[in-house]
Amino acid sequence: MYKEFNSVTKIRQNIDGWISHIKSIATAELYKETLRLQMKITEPEVIKYLVNDKHWNNAKEVLDLGCGPGFLISTLYDFFPKKEYAGVDLNEEFISFAKENFRSRATFYQSDIYSFNLKQKYDYLHVRALLQHLPDVPSFVDVLLKLTKSGSSILFLDSPGSEIVNSDFIPDIPSYKIFFEQLASAQKAKGGNRDCLLELEKSIEGQPFEVITSEDFFVPSTGDLSREIYFFYIYFVCELLDRMYDIASDKKAFIGELLHWYDSPVRYAQFHGKWVQLLRK
Repeated sequence: MYKEFNSVTKIRQNIDGWISHIKSIATAELYKETLRLQMKITEPEVIKYLVNDKHWNNAKEVLDLGCGPGFLISTLYDFFPKKEYAGVDLNEEFISFAKENFRSRATFYQSDIYSFNLKQKYDYLHVRALLQHLPDVPSFVDVLLKLTKSGSSILFLDSPGSEIVNSDFIPDIPSYKIFFEQLASAQKAKGGNRDCLLELEKSIEGQPFEVITSEDFFVPSTGDLSREIYFFYIYFVCELLDRMYDIASDKKAFIGELLHWYDSPVRYAQFHGKWVQLLRK
């Protein structure tokens, strides 16, 4: 999908062409590439967390809710091949891709998560960057009850919150901060919530779940390769969310600031997410 724009140097030479090229890419393809880069960035942190999680180590049957194209499951299989994996996603194109590329690693289902029910209880659920887009977190808790049993664990990776937006870059990227302020309002208008993990913790009160982990985590950019990956990932995230929530951000101003960050001799960036892990009582 990058074509002639396969490096930041080539983007710099034709910014308008880059902006037009990315706008021409189908949303599903853009989403797929964004998730691939996100997995590449966060893989070390994910594996480190799971290696030290006794609930994961004891789990045999694993479900990825909102699995997308299957990149998380494929990565988990590389490190933990003895578990049985399944993934479910509403997007038919993603499930087709997952079945075509990762069929030997997991079973994939195309379904709405609210109606998905194989009458199977899983030992471990992954819910990655899904919760913030859901309009009804309390109803989602009912889904978790349906898919788990006593001793099951659920690991969420999602937005750290609506107030945390621009401490992740040196130098600052002002357009990025403005974009995420607009995103928080747009998501709320459509029923989503960047404070979804706080809402989750409130929604399980009185339910047979307890929070066993609730903590922020950070993955810093290191080296030229990581710098370029972050450049593409940051731009793709904003373009994708722009489409999903009709934000209409100024892409030319944004990419100018992104290039300023990229060129800075004292640049820094970090992926900032939050873990919440639940245990079914």
